[in-house]
Amino acid sequence: MHKRTQCQAKELPKRFVQVEGLKINNLKGSSDGHRYDLNVLEKMQTRLFRSLPVSKPLTCVQQPTHKFNVVIKRHCTVTAAAPTDVFVLDYDGVIADSQLEVSTAGVAAAEQQWPSIFQDLNLNASERQRVLAGVAAARPRLVKGYESMVMARMVLENPQDGVEKILYGTPNWDALSGLLQTTLAAWNEQEQPLQAVFEAYRSNRMSTSPQGWVALNPLYEGIAEAIADCTSPFYICSSKRGDRLVHLLNAQLNLDVTEESPRVLASLIPPNEMKVKALRNVMARPVAANSATSLHFIDDRFETIEAISQKNDLVERYSLYLAGWGYNTEEERAAAAKLPGVRVITLPQFCELLRFGIIMEVDDGCQDTDEEALDAIYKPYGAGSG
Repeated sequence: MHKRTQCQAKELPKRFVQVEGLKINNLKGSSDGHRYDLNVLEKMQTRLFRSLPVSKPLTCVQQPTHKFNVVIKRHCTVTAAAPTDVFVLDYDGVIADSQLEVSTAGVAAAEQQWPSIFQDLNLNASERQRVLAGVAAARPRLVKGYESMVMARMVLENPQDGVEKILYGTPNWDALSGLLQTTLAAWNEQEQPLQAVFEAYRSNRMSTSPQGWVALNPLYEGIAEAIADCTSPFYICSSKRGDRLVHLLNAQLNLDVTEESPRVLASLIPPNEMKVKALRNVMARPVAANSATSLHFIDDRFETIEAISQKNDLVERYSLYLAGWGYNTEEERAAAAKLPGVRVITLPQFCELLRFGIIMEVDDGCQDTDEEALDAIYKPYGAGSG
């Protein structure tokens, strides 16, 4: 719980700066003395505005709704400062939902690889949807793209428990002698040829219909706006192939990055080991040199978060978050919540984290109307809008 500090209607310390017309909501008041959260406000101010001393005093304006809105008159000086936060973000399952693209590619490539087994799919639309839904449900176990082909065939051949075996079978799906490897051996198949078939299908679809391919990887709700509002440095840390990753970043988020960009950490397979290296790489960069800079890592894969939580040097510097909206199960979210230094967050919390560097979780249950917002900025205390 943040320490609360009493605030009366008077000048505030000059370190609190807000550009005119933009308010900080959710600052509660009470009948026995209005209050605002100095720690939260200072964090928001530092993240959003990087302020230096201003030429006009700041005032705390009381409204009849018992809220405080920190405003500043027209003249202020705002300059850049060292980042207070640095974000390292997974892509699939955190920023974008690639489930539809991977599942449809997996089923289509499986049809090419095993045409006689999949011939019924060409005749039965409902069966196709069942297999697609099964591959989507099994997504938390997928690491390499070709695995979606294997999942598709397993779901087709085992309608009763195919998904259950993939998700919860023993030994684990991707273990050295796990279900994936034993299944490939039983089918007399090998990873490399299957991966080649899968990659060829994806590349062909991407080249023949680039816009359609992007549309199969939609951003999660609110992500585009939150990233646009994020003033902190951020890095993309993904197992996705570099050329595909930068294509999506540029098309969906209006970035201008290449595969060589230091902001893009791609093709990180196996993800556990490679993402540990990637986080240490970012931690060693000048942007993270100041020990006061908060480092944040967000991933949706439980095994990756678990592996990183066991590295003391990373736990000391990074706040670790499991993306609860991504490709993980209820059991994995419960297990992640028990890991040291790990927090399971929701999509709205993630967007808040990107914007402010903190998850405030303060809600006064009342949203300003447009009229109240204008009053807070332009009217003196006690004046109404009418």
